[in-house]
Amino acid sequence: MSAPQRSASLTRRRLMLGAGGLALSGFAGSARAGEATPRRFFRISSGTSGGMYYPLAGLIGAAISNPTQGGKCAVEEVCGVAGLVAVALSSAGSFENLERLVSRRVESAFCQADLAMRCAEGKLPGIPLELGQRLRSIGTLFPEYLHVVTRRSANIRILADLVGKRVSFGGRGSGTDRDAAAFLQSFGMQESSIERVNLSAVQAARAFREGTLDAFFLISGAPANSVTALAQDNLVTLLPMEGVGARHLAERRPPFRSSVIQSGIYPHIPATSTLSVGALWLVTEDLDQELVYEITRALWSQPTADYLIENDRPIGPQVSIENALDDTKTPPLHDGAQRFYREQGMLPA
Repeated sequence: MSAPQRSASLTRRRLMLGAGGLALSGFAGSARAGEATPRRFFRISSGTSGGMYYPLAGLIGAAISNPTQGGKCAVEEVCGVAGLVAVALSSAGSFENLERLVSRRVESAFCQADLAMRCAEGKLPGIPLELGQRLRSIGTLFPEYLHVVTRRSANIRILADLVGKRVSFGGRGSGTDRDAAAFLQSFGMQESSIERVNLSAVQAARAFREGTLDAFFLISGAPANSVTALAQDNLVTLLPMEGVGARHLAERRPPFRSSVIQSGIYPHIPATSTLSVGALWLVTEDLDQELVYEITRALWSQPTADYLIENDRPIGPQVSIENALDDTKTPPLHDGAQRFYREQGMLPA
């Protein structure tokens, strides 16, 4: 089957499942007459509808689902996991996703690797250690970059220029919201020195156009749609995150690492030094090992790669098995995922 045919087949499957959502009724019970495999409902807690997690989760859900066929499939075939119905659920972001996952309200979740690590180590306020220790990884999906977006007309050239300005820390429940204060502290600033608000990236972009916001923090893959739209109209720039403050931040918030948002990613914005962290796909330790193995196998199959490249530009091409093991030491890999990576020669036998 050619790549266009695989993509078309997956597109039909996504339409059948619903673009990122599906009614709960009728899909979590036993097999219907004539079906070889019972249907199993699998939820992926993702992010806001205007962000990157939610559409990607919808596409991955379609790619790994196979509610109507039984049996295992060869890698070149488009069939997903037999009996699985995987769908995306919207959320405020990484922190809400962790809360849902450890409380067993969802089967899986996307999350910034730094928050997942802190949660697993019992260092994330609001989630007890005994719950965080249940977290396990399927793999890293793509890199997320720290964006400090400023209104060009506000004449903000360094982070200290944010003093007295109105700044969004991201939507409540997002990973950005949980990390933004630490970003300021690493550069010798206090949250009390600015006028803090909590807006999603979409809301922040709207406030920029209305002239009611001076800057916003955003941890996201690049390019982020909200930033691109503002940059196209030459309304914003990005503050560099570098030097002693950036090194301090990487030390305080591992696994953040030094990185660069390259020139050309956003119109009118030059290459900008910053930090990045992986976006993890998480489950819990008690999820069935065979199921996680089959999900991991379907995720990294060629049909899924073709489908993501075709339908999620530009993040789809960044979802690569070459980076799958980045940031997966804490939380550790699920046993089912480990089995797959060992078969691929990516982990010791």
